[in-house]
Amino acid sequence: MTEGGVESIPLNLEVSSLGKRVGSAELISKISFGVGNDGCFGIIGENGAGKTTLLRIITALVAPTSGEIKIRGVSPHKNRATALSNVTGFVGIPAFYSYMTAYSNLSITADFSHYPSREQIFDALEKVGLADEAYKKVGQFSRGMLQRLGIGLALLNDKPIIIMDEPTQGLDEAWVGNITKLFKEMKKNGKTFIITSHNFDFIVELCDKVLMLERGKKVYMGSLSDLLEFPYYFFLNCSPAEKVLDLISEMEFVHGSVKMDGGIKLNLEKDYANQLVKTLVENGCKIFEFSLKKYSVMDLISESRSKILEFGK
Repeated sequence: MTEGGVESIPLNLEVSSLGKRVGSAELISKISFGVGNDGCFGIIGENGAGKTTLLRIITALVAPTSGEIKIRGVSPHKNRATALSNVTGFVGIPAFYSYMTAYSNLSITADFSHYPSREQIFDALEKVGLADEAYKKVGQFSRGMLQRLGIGLALLNDKPIIIMDEPTQGLDEAWVGNITKLFKEMKKNGKTFIITSHNFDFIVELCDKVLMLERGKKVYMGSLSDLLEFPYYFFLNCSPAEKVLDLISEMEFVHGSVKMDGGIKLNLEKDYANQLVKTLVENGCKIFEFSLKKYSVMDLISESRSKILEFGK
């Protein structure tokens, strides 16, 4: 395909008017979006929003009722082998043979035209912290270890597009950080991620754009920075409230404030937190609570979504 005499490169993923119905239930409703040739695209929403269903359709595990999908210009529902030759990852809980070791599982499930070398397998296991567990049967693995083994398999397959359904599920905070760092390095090397996650910090750190789903419908697509100026807010419980609000309105470093039950929600950079407290105390205000709060993925979809959108702009 050419444009203006120059050959154009197809998007890694194109989804056009995609729909999925089961009986009278509409699981996916006329969703369209595209994912470019690098970076990370996040799909977020509450349980039952359609995230996993969407990934299952993209990877040809489920057929759509309407619409079209193309992976690098090829439909996975018309030419599954060619389309998915560019894809690795997992949808749902990574599945392995429980009676076999981690090493054996990777050696037979890796998507290679020949068996991967011992060095390649151990390199993948090392990156996900499982090298010492290489010869342990997978049936003895915890949920988090299974998740890391699934990520290790994706690393071993070394495909340009990596699709993962809740990759941080079952991981402790330290390993969420390790995986975030690993994925960032892979992004720099040209890999494209398409992920679902309930972990807001993970989404903020990794994703360039997000698709927000609610009951199978697209309610937002774009960057998180367009939704929220900061991925956190400060909660202030103080008195007298009206005086505090008057003082806050004069502080240039406060980007927004919303009165809520029990206090005030503030939008400001962390570096100015001490200055805000000092100013309020010097003006005779009493502070009962001043704490940093983080948004969750659920906040973007839940009943408070409209408040967050208004607050963050």
